[in-house]
Amino acid sequence: MGNKRVKDESESFAFNLRGVLIIVAVISAFSLPFHSWDEAFRVVVYNFLTSVSLWLANGYPSYFIDKRISWVEEPRKRLLTGLGAFFIFNLIAIFAVNSFAYTTLDNREFDFVKMITTPWFQGASVIQLAISFLVSVVIHTLSFWREWKSSVLEVERLRAERMTRQFESLKDQLNPHFLFNSLNALSSLVYESPELSDKFIQRLSSIYRYLLDTQEREVVDFSEEIEFTRSYVFLQKIRFGDNLKVEEDLGMNTGWMIPPLSIQLLVENAIKHNLVSKENPLTIKIETKDNRLFVSNNIQRRPSGKESTGKGLDNIRQRFLFLSGRQVEISDDGTEFTVGVPLLEIEYSE
Repeated sequence: MGNKRVKDESESFAFNLRGVLIIVAVISAFSLPFHSWDEAFRVVVYNFLTSVSLWLANGYPSYFIDKRISWVEEPRKRLLTGLGAFFIFNLIAIFAVNSFAYTTLDNREFDFVKMITTPWFQGASVIQLAISFLVSVVIHTLSFWREWKSSVLEVERLRAERMTRQFESLKDQLNPHFLFNSLNALSSLVYESPELSDKFIQRLSSIYRYLLDTQEREVVDFSEEIEFTRSYVFLQKIRFGDNLKVEEDLGMNTGWMIPPLSIQLLVENAIKHNLVSKENPLTIKIETKDNRLFVSNNIQRRPSGKESTGKGLDNIRQRFLFLSGRQVEISDDGTEFTVGVPLLEIEYSE
């Protein structure tokens, strides 16, 4: 595969070279006032050799440097190497072509000092160097743009893969901890209320069914996610009773999408980092406004001494930025903590 890619690039480079040579030859044949066919022949050959030399002196060095030095990883080294190659190869190419024209096409005897002091030789060299510089700028600019574009696409691909791994990790963390706490609550509930135990098991089953159904999906319908969150809240209220209050103000939200587990993770975050007791009841509000979803809670941090790593919020922030290009809003006024996420258009659905 790698050899095929190099071959394709080489063929593309050669094709471009042939095109340039044909164009230069045609222009040379019809744009200059020739006095004889012999003069026309010499001018065409001279321009043809000049175009070949300058193209090779700029194209192939750039091609080989690109294979060894990256614009993205070593920009300064790449620029200095390109400049060095430009002067070395172009001066050699210009001297060789003009020496050939001076001695062979004009039938003059080779005399180095006399040749380089000839006004024609000096003028032609300056013009060729200027043209070559413009050609070099174009070639190196295209080289930089191609590598930059490729690196951006690679970064996006790696970021998407990283977010997928992080999301899978979060779900893996949810599974054992959440299941352990749920089974503990269920073990006590079985003897107290068989009817409530049945509802508890149904909700727990729906939660894991949702996890299985959404594990390959980037976004889900908002109504699915909010129903999943309600099942999660139901189980948490069995555990905390009236000490945990969840209020909803959702309005009409049909047609919106959201990454799976987004709302549930925000609710879980609030429960995880705050006291939930009779003396300190926790109130969580879930509401929509201006095409955004807001999850807020009163602040009463646990006296555990452990600071939040912020991985959950960072994961949510990156997922929404990747999917919509919009930022997640986070505010903390000392008494209330709020996270606002953008609701995604239906077109994000797979």
